[in-house]
Amino acid sequence: MVIHARVQASRTVEPSSVLTTLVNLVRTVSLPSDVVLQTHTAYVIIVDATCDDGTRIHAATENRVQWILNKRYSTFSRLHSALSTNFRRLPPLPPKKFGFNMEAVFVEERRNALDNYLSQLMKIEAVLQSEELGSFLELNDHGVQLMVPHRLVADTILSDPKFGVRAMCCRDEFVFTGCEDLAIFHRLDSLLTNAKFPWEKQGAIVPVGSVNVWTRNAQEEWSVCACAYFPDPSCSIEYNPQLRQVFVGLVSGVLHVYTLSTSRCDLVDRISLILHSRAISALRFLPDSSVLISCSLDHTISMLHVDPVVCIARIELGSPVLTCEPMPNRNVLLVGTATQIVIIDVTGCQFCLIGPLPESTGNGCYATLHYSYKERALFAGDKRQCIVRMLNKVDSPVSSFRVVAQLSSGPTSAVTGVTFSERFREIYTSHSNGSICVWNSQGTGEIKYVIRAHGDKITALLLLEPDRLVSASLDGNVMFWKRAALDSQHIKCQNEGSIISPFDRNDCDDPT
Repeated sequence: MVIHARVQASRTVEPSSVLTTLVNLVRTVSLPSDVVLQTHTAYVIIVDATCDDGTRIHAATENRVQWILNKRYSTFSRLHSALSTNFRRLPPLPPKKFGFNMEAVFVEERRNALDNYLSQLMKIEAVLQSEELGSFLELNDHGVQLMVPHRLVADTILSDPKFGVRAMCCRDEFVFTGCEDLAIFHRLDSLLTNAKFPWEKQGAIVPVGSVNVWTRNAQEEWSVCACAYFPDPSCSIEYNPQLRQVFVGLVSGVLHVYTLSTSRCDLVDRISLILHSRAISALRFLPDSSVLISCSLDHTISMLHVDPVVCIARIELGSPVLTCEPMPNRNVLLVGTATQIVIIDVTGCQFCLIGPLPESTGNGCYATLHYSYKERALFAGDKRQCIVRMLNKVDSPVSSFRVVAQLSSGPTSAVTGVTFSERFREIYTSHSNGSICVWNSQGTGEIKYVIRAHGDKITALLLLEPDRLVSASLDGNVMFWKRAALDSQHIKCQNEGSIISPFDRNDCDDPT
């Protein structure tokens, strides 16, 4: 007789549902003498998952499920290590003990400590929704799935494993990626792709930079419609839709300018400028799109007219320049360096150094900046955290930015990108470990959940629409993230009232 057993039921549990874990039994397991493993203590965990009234249950007759797990202390330790990469503020794990760890008194003390540790973890919403804790509790194995309302999910992936994406720009119907490629090029490849590599040697491994232009066809399928190659990696990119100009900054400090042909999607009329002596870390347009700002690790910032392309100003800041952010309706440029945030006046297409932003010196490398004009909020990411600063009024002096929140409970890796959704009141940060964190911008800035988005450092994070996020990584992937559709009533509730700041600071004036 052949018996087939299949479990096809799936239970969907909202985060507000009751999911309790109780460590209520300690069992010492003695193994036979011929087994290499030593006698150890297994802690039995009873997991009780209960669905609330708002939970959908498919092909099931009950709204509650229980199961028993046997976990050793080392399993708890691995869980803690895995969670520590994405969450800094975790309850302490009971310490490891060497020797005499089988005594009944010690085992009972550790059981109580592990019970308390697990209970504290379950109280942290973002941890409860994490893949690490779900795997530890074996939720999927027992048909239990925690659903985060309106969680971001990847719906489109542009992938080329040969390339590591170091920069990205999205404009109109195009996605531009600046890439670094390490591959073996042969003369046959050059003939097939009609690309010229004068620096290549047949069969040699050559680091190559490129710019790729992605577009969609009538079937909504993405493909590369144009590309150009360089002898060194590209690390910044910007696009001017009015003049159809593509600006690409290289690690060598060279700036290439292409025109995106209208008759056929191709990059033509290249102009090359030796703009800096080191890598061009960022390219940004001033609000009118007629002036381009170029930041470099050689401690300088350059200003260029785009028609014709010519450098008109330069300033030395004394520290590697990592990024910059123009402030709309002001002739002010906020510059992130390896040591501080610098304020520069750009009136009359000239640089005038105002000085460092208060409370920004000594906090680390500011690799990413994002300014929200409506909220009067500046989001600055460094090696440890994302710092939120605000102005009291729209016309307040830039030097009056004050710190209102420090988002530091997320991943231990550096912040590489930050953006803010005014519609959903959420802050998004990307990190060098490939994670994307979603933060609640109201109250104290609590972390909502973490997405394990990429397998390598995230190099770019952009918000295209109120509900659409785009990330690029050195793993070669560009991922579009979209949240679940919201009903009209929920959208109305989100937009009702005027939230005067991301963190409900009642002492601020209305920006309108």
